Amino acid sequence: MDRRLAFALAVYVALMASLGTPLYEPLSDGRDDSWALVGLFVGAHLGVGIIVRRAWVLLLPIGLAVAGFLLNGAGGLAWLILMFGAPVLIAATALGWLLGRRITQHATPIAVTAFIVAAVPGIWAAVETAKRGAHVSASAQRALPTMATFLVHDLCFKGDSRSDREHADAASRRARRQVAALERSLRADPNMLVSVQFALADAPGLETREMTVRELAETHLGGADPSGLPSEAACYRSGRARLERLLHEAG
Repeated sequence: MDRRLAFALAVYVALMASLGTPLYEPLSDGRDDSWALVGLFVGAHLGVGIIVRRAWVLLLPIGLAVAGFLLNGAGGLAWLILMFGAPVLIAATALGWLLGRRITQHATPIAVTAFIVAAVPGIWAAVETAKRGAHVSASAQRALPTMATFLVHDLCFKGDSRSDREHADAASRRARRQVAALERSLRADPNMLVSVQFALADAPGLETREMTVRELAETHLGGADPSGLPSEAACYRSGRARLERLLHEAG
């Protein structure tokens, strides 16, 4: 086998295999920078297409999309992989294949550049992982708002009936304590880890993930959307402003 072809396939396999590791979790936590993975997918398929330059290279994105579909449950949101992901990856691979056949003299440096672009999200995620500190104490874990996205809602929702208002008042008091705990933790060390629970979109139960205190605050900031509750919009804006201030002060 040609050494360039073997190298390209090895890099491609390594990049795709890295998706099965926790490496990229820091990119999806907090403010959600998972969009960077587009560079990984497009760069890897463009690069391998440029080097391989044979029709069978199109089997790589097809096989990857099918594997992703099956590994994600073969239903629900997994269909998006086949409907949107597969065409993009096939197009990137086909473009690389065509470029490789037309620019044979400069194919290798262009392919290497594409692979470097594909590696950037992994490097970024590794740097973010290296910044993470120790886990917060058990008392801080209990005090922090570890159910993602509902903090500002609990601060602002008033309820309609008397029982709703009583429940909302209790939730608001709890949320105020949690905001104070979040503020203390951000000032102490925003890079310390906390266990956070997420409701799964397409399955029952909760998922527990480790993220930094800063990412926890960013998650709650992203969940502070007043569009569905116009009567509490001013409170939501105030809650967002407070979280933004805390994050700014934490650097």
